[in-house]
Parts: sequence; C-alpha cells; structure tokens
Amino acid sequence: MKLLKDRTFLNSLKAVMLPITLQYILNYAVSITDSVMVGSLGDLAVTAVTQATQPYTLFYTFLYGLGAGGTVLISQYWGKQDIPAIRNLMGLLYRIVIAVCVFWCGLCILFPAHILGFFTNSEAVVETGLQYFRIAVLAYPLTAMTVCYFNGLKGTEDVKYATAVYAASSVVNVAANAVLIYGLFGLPAMGVRGAALGTLIARAFEFLNMLYYAAYREDRICFRLRDILHIDTSVLPVYIRTSIPVLGNDLLWGLGGTMQVAIFGNLGETMATATSVAAMMNQLAMVLVYGAANAAAVLVGKQTGTGDEEKAWEMGKTFLVLGVIIGVLTCCIVLLARWPFLMLYPNITDSSRLLASQIILVIAFLMVLRTLENICIIGVLRGSGDTRTAFLIDMGCQWLIGLPLGYLSAFVWKWPVLAVYAIMCTDICVKDLLCIRRILKGNYIHNLTEQA
Repeated sequence: MKLLKDRTFLNSLKAVMLPITLQYILNYAVSITDSVMVGSLGDLAVTAVTQATQPYTLFYTFLYGLGAGGTVLISQYWGKQDIPAIRNLMGLLYRIVIAVCVFWCGLCILFPAHILGFFTNSEAVVETGLQYFRIAVLAYPLTAMTVCYFNGLKGTEDVKYATAVYAASSVVNVAANAVLIYGLFGLPAMGVRGAALGTLIARAFEFLNMLYYAAYREDRICFRLRDILHIDTSVLPVYIRTSIPVLGNDLLWGLGGTMQVAIFGNLGETMATATSVAAMMNQLAMVLVYGAANAAAVLVGKQTGTGDEEKAWEMGKTFLVLGVIIGVLTCCIVLLARWPFLMLYPNITDSSRLLASQIILVIAFLMVLRTLENICIIGVLRGSGDTRTAFLIDMGCQWLIGLPLGYLSAFVWKWPVLAVYAIMCTDICVKDLLCIRRILKGNYIHNLTEQA
C-alpha cells in the first residue's frame, strides 16, 4: 500500500476524484431539490415522477455503458499519448449515440403510456407521470450529446470544465423548477410539468456550454464535428471487445434496477413512495463512491496504457483499501443524516416516512460492501481492461441471486416489504468476494492499446 504515501499518486487521485465527486454532489443537490419540491405536492406526485424517470434511467445507463467502454480505452490511449486514436473513438461514440437517441426517443414519444404502465399498476400514477414524461423526453438527446463529450474528456483527466458547467446548470435547474413548479413571478403553477420543463432548460444550458468548450476552449485532443463524420475503423475491433461487456453490464444493471422499481411499485404506493425517498438518500451516500470508482478507472487505465503492469496491479490493491475507508465514511454519513433528511419530506404519510427510515438503515449497513463493489467493478477491473470479468461477476450475481430472491420474497413467499428490500441486496456480498479474489491474484490487467 505504498501508493497511499506517494504524493504523485495522491495528487493525481485528488485532481480526478474531487471534480468528479463534485459533479455527483451537484447532480444530487438538484435531484434532492427536485424531489423535495415535487414532494410538497404529495405522495402521488413523488411516486409518479419517480416512475416517469425510469425510462430516462434506462437510457442514461445505456449511454453510460457506451461512454464507460470508451473511457476505458481513452484512458489507456491517454497513457500512451495516442491522440488520433482518442479522436477516432469519440467520433465512433457519437455516431452510436445519435442512432440510440433516434430509436429510444422515438419509442418514448410514440408509446409513453405503455412504457410508464410497465413500472406501476396505478392508473393515477401513470396519468400524473405522463405530464412529466412527455416534456422530459425532449431533454434526452441533449443529455446524450453532452454526456458523450464530457465522458470522453474524463478519460484524458480533463474534468474541471465539465464540473463548472454542471455547477452552473444546477443553479439554473433549481431556479427554473422553483419558478415553474410553484408559479413564481406571475407565471402559472405547472406542478410536475414544471419539474420536467426545468430539467429540459438545464439540459439545454449544458449542451450549449459543451458546444462552446468543444469549439473554442478544449486543446488536449481537439475533437471537432469532422471527427464524427470521418469514419476510421482502426479502433472499432478493440472498442467492440471492450465495450460490449461494459455496455451489457450497465444496461442489464439498469434493467435490473428498473425491475426492482417495478417490484416495489407493485407492492403498493407506500412502498413506492418510501423507496423513492430512500433512493435520494442512497444518491447522497454514493457520491464519494462513484467519484472514487471513476477516478480508479481513469488512473488504473492510464497506468495500464503506459505498460507498467506491476504499478497498475499495486494501484488496484490500493483502491481496495481506499474502498473500505470510503465505505465506513459513507456509512457514518447516512446514519447521521437519516432523520434530518426525512424532515425534508413533511407532506408524505407517516407510514411512508417510517418505511423509508428503515430502508435507509439497510442502505447504511451495506455501504462498505457497496463501495468495494463499485470501486472494483466500475473502477479497477474496467480501467485495467478486464471488462468481461466485471460483466460476468456483476450481472451473474444480480440476475441469478438478487432479482430472483427479490421476486420470490415479494410475490411467492409474501415477506414484509423491508425484508424484500434487504434480500435483494444479498448479491453484493458474493460480488465483493469474487472481485477481491480477482484483484489480489493480479491476472486481470490487459493493455488494450496493444490489441488495436
């Protein structure tokens, strides 16, 4: 663990992790503000907006999978300083993202009620959710273009501008939501539709700032529109081998999370509301975790690209220790913030509040295990190019252990709802054991730039 005393490593970790963590904190601040504003409209509004954001969750998960596969390669090419290969990769990513946007947004626009009906059996929830969904879907393409670009830059350790954009966007989002939800300054109160329109305005703000940075400020890789139109297949084979496991991993993980929401949504509005509120607490707990995991992917990937596999292995073991430290810290944060957090939702029912409190306790006690899971799979294994193993571990445990136990406990064994929530998390223990074993053995490092 000598890297924990290495000032160069610690400075690199700080330079990447802190801005990424700040981005997650800003996203959380907007999400919790939105949730509180919508929560003031009652249980139905909270549940409806939560269900209406599930199609976006699937869409974003797909985008993240595409981007994560690209970031793995970009970070390794960055270690090798192969800038033309990075531009080729980003052009390829944009072409794929544009095709995905056309397909998914088309489905959401043509069949909105059918899509939302999958997540809940309540007609009232679907009807209210459609008010949000029909506006929010217009933000999907803007999000896709922005996320694709900033994820590519993340692989080159260029994260400061993205953080500044998301900081400004957070202010825009909160202000627009307050004005539109409650009808300030003489405007009509739009309720859940106002929340959707506020989100659309913020995503447009991010997109325009991304275009400005790409055209006038970015000077590391100088990615331009012509790189999207220029087709170079030299990096395609290695990208496919790398990204398909990552994409499959994230897509099935997102689908698994959506299946969990569907299970909870069919256990009644109290459970749906409680899990919606607890999910906001979970986002707070995970900001440090995701920051550390993304930093691990970038730094391990860059080190792997230089060809120094011994140092990359040492870095992977160091992140295991950091995972335990961050996990304990986040557990304490959740326990201390539980009741103050629940006070932000004065208009939900007492039964929903009590159940949310119990779920948050489960979240707190699982934080060390979940931190290790994310740092190992999203960070170390992906960054080192071992994306196939990360996929097999993550998806095998979720779909063969967590989801089947959740379905059986909810609909066959008829367990209490809190027990259902807890048992759906049992797959994490198995994931951690398999990941730690893989990393300690040291045979997971693959220099993908040599395969291109």
